[in-house]
Amino acid sequence: MAKFHLLSLTLSDSFMVIATGARFLTSANRIRKVKCDEAHPACSRCISTGRTCDGYGVWGGGGRNGNSHRVNRPGDGVVTTIACPKPLYVPLLIASVVEKEYFDWFRNHTLPKLPGSFNSDFWDTLLPQACLSERAVFNAVLALTSVHRGGYGSLGRGKGNMEPASMKPANEVEIFTLQHYLQAITHLQPYFYYSDRTSFRITLIVCIVFVSIDFLRGNFNSAQNHIHGGLRLIADLQQLAPSDVEDSRVSSLDRTTHLNAGIGDSTDHWIQEVLSRLYIQINLCQPSSSRSYSVPFQMPSLYLLQKEFTSHRYAWLELDRQLHRIFHLTNQARQHQTNSATSFPAPVAVTRLQQSVLTDLEHWLEILKASKESLLGNGDVEYQKGYVILAMYHTMATIMAHTCVHDDDESVFDAYTDSFILLTEQATELCSIPGGSLDEAPPPLTDGMSFDTSRWIVDVGCIPQLYYAALKCRIRHVRHRAVELLQSLVHREGFWDARIAGTVARRVVEAEEGDYYKSFEILCDDCCETSSPPLPECYRLRDVEAVYSGEPCNKVLLFCRRKQSRDDKQRVCIGQYDIASQRWVDVAEQ
Repeated sequence: MAKFHLLSLTLSDSFMVIATGARFLTSANRIRKVKCDEAHPACSRCISTGRTCDGYGVWGGGGRNGNSHRVNRPGDGVVTTIACPKPLYVPLLIASVVEKEYFDWFRNHTLPKLPGSFNSDFWDTLLPQACLSERAVFNAVLALTSVHRGGYGSLGRGKGNMEPASMKPANEVEIFTLQHYLQAITHLQPYFYYSDRTSFRITLIVCIVFVSIDFLRGNFNSAQNHIHGGLRLIADLQQLAPSDVEDSRVSSLDRTTHLNAGIGDSTDHWIQEVLSRLYIQINLCQPSSSRSYSVPFQMPSLYLLQKEFTSHRYAWLELDRQLHRIFHLTNQARQHQTNSATSFPAPVAVTRLQQSVLTDLEHWLEILKASKESLLGNGDVEYQKGYVILAMYHTMATIMAHTCVHDDDESVFDAYTDSFILLTEQATELCSIPGGSLDEAPPPLTDGMSFDTSRWIVDVGCIPQLYYAALKCRIRHVRHRAVELLQSLVHREGFWDARIAGTVARRVVEAEEGDYYKSFEILCDDCCETSSPPLPECYRLRDVEAVYSGEPCNKVLLFCRRKQSRDDKQRVCIGQYDIASQRWVDVAEQ
């Protein structure tokens, strides 16, 4: 689905232009092997031939014309008074044979895995370009590749002939990873002394690569710290100059051009898009009471003005916006409940925001259905998976939008059983797509977080939706189906590991249901699961949270609040899961 234009070049082809002195060619001119005039924001050669200029990586630029979006190059007087110097060399020219081998592995195996079923200009264009011009990014990528490649070798797995013949022993892999991780930090330090847009971009790119390394190694707490650090950098970046996004009140004639050339196509937006998805991932694994909504950016809502989504990416960008609005709405409703001594109705502003979100979600689904034929492409597996994943996120988001203003009432979810059933049906459809479930027998969890890295992506997938259904739906056969589907998955999606999520979901279901349904089975031998009544409110756990402990993670602590306890505001630990032994350890309530 993704096309890696720059990565299709051989190493020698990528840098043959160095001899001519043109170090910063656009990727389009590199592919065509023609001279680039380095004009900004888009090179003249690309514009004159009607092509879309791919820009200059972290240096900005690109688009179909010179007015697609503002470009802020160092020293232009727009962004900063202190400019970051251009790099004096291309990292790959001075790389060792081993480093070039690792970079080849990155472009052939690691990079195609990162975005999953969704196109992203960050992974397809910006990161490869930054690797070729910034030593800090290059070293960070080598560290990531070392961890990813080491995961293939340590498990002796991999599809096709993916395992390299020169795989290093585990201790040498660790040393190689650490060396390049530290070198990335060392080469990044000079950018901390500059306050221009390019320095922020390079730092943010490295930050995202570090998050990916943390995910792979099971350092989930470090990953969260890096994500929050990236969000703070985004907030600082926006203080440098007015937003590159134009006013949302554009004329109908300019909307299509505005969407395709402006919003979502600038370097800053590519970076924000990735960080936004990462932030959504870590928020979905936390109870609403633990979420701290503080995203420093918001994608404009122009995609709902279109009759169709032109790509999965544009469909996700609008859904991304709605998820952030739901997080904000949940936070507002919880603050109201905290400040109110009694259960007064939600303020008018909260109710209006909820209705606005629900209306937008309904309109989004209409556009998605109208776009189905084009989004499914020519039957490509990744296109099919992407479409179903989008539909699953929409179903979950709709339930969240309906219930978020009743944050302390678990019984409210009973009214959305049909939506939970739809969610499990969509997941079943996803698993029926070839490669949709990766349903081969999973390797054992040994030596801490020894994961099969061939089953890992950074981007969004289907795990959070099934986990949400398993925890929030109290209709027995529906939630059991969600757990069953979740435990059939063996892959990882950034922060989410399917096996851990499935294990935690099963534990929560067992803790809630206990022996409640046994009496119904005794009274009615012929009764099936579908006839079982919903779980009573007093049995339900609230604010369930799985806390990863250790770096890398070696155990999972399961916390919640019980309705029937004397102090239902107190959070208690109801279990501890040891990852190495794959065994639950009961702990005393605290």
